[in-house]
Amino acid sequence: MKCVALALFSVSVLMIVPANAHGQSIKDQMAAINTEAAPFLAVREANRKTFADLSQQLDDINLGNAALAKGATQYKADLAEYQMDIDAFDQAGAAQDKAVDAHNAHKCTYSQGSNACDRYNQEKNRLDAVHQQLIDQQASLASRKANLAATADKFRELQKIISDKTEKYMVAQKAYNAQNEENEAKLAGLKARYDALLEKLKPCLAKLPPDPSEEKLHEVCGQLWDGNSIHSAPVNQGTGGITPNK
Repeated sequence: MKCVALALFSVSVLMIVPANAHGQSIKDQMAAINTEAAPFLAVREANRKTFADLSQQLDDINLGNAALAKGATQYKADLAEYQMDIDAFDQAGAAQDKAVDAHNAHKCTYSQGSNACDRYNQEKNRLDAVHQQLIDQQASLASRKANLAATADKFRELQKIISDKTEKYMVAQKAYNAQNEENEAKLAGLKARYDALLEKLKPCLAKLPPDPSEEKLHEVCGQLWDGNSIHSAPVNQGTGGITPNK
């Protein structure tokens, strides 16, 4: 799952040419560019937030899946240990039943003044103690089984939540990518036309310092820039008035 990141380009001088710029100076075309670019740049700015929101959603989904995977690993280990203890309990229960059956098959009849039933009674006491131990183990195993069942229910609930979030994210991601790609394609096309204008200005721009003023642009680029011819600066020829320099 991946969002298409915003392919941002510098807009410090981004000016996009209107479709029909015939007869317009480059300056006028660039002025019109900002107006045409504005809604697309506004969408791009809004897309920054949308992209951040989607990225956060994806992070949350990944964290949820990681927690689910970690919990599932522990659950499987606990379940395997529980199953081993259940098997041991079943074996102990079967051995106890067999021992009780054997004990009961050889009942001892008490005779007054005789110790003949002492060993029989000792065995009975031992079997009764084992029986109590098995009852306690059974209660513990039942509690563990209930805890495992509750954990499995929590996992299913978490899986449902993550699945719903993922489905919602995928829909939003697809819509965002389509909208963002369309907006960026429009900006890229407009910027290409802007770059074509810059190409025309390159010869005179090469003579200018970085970030030239409007006056400097006109002074060097003249009609190419704003449609007006370059005029010579007036000089004082000593007549007391200002006349064009010939």
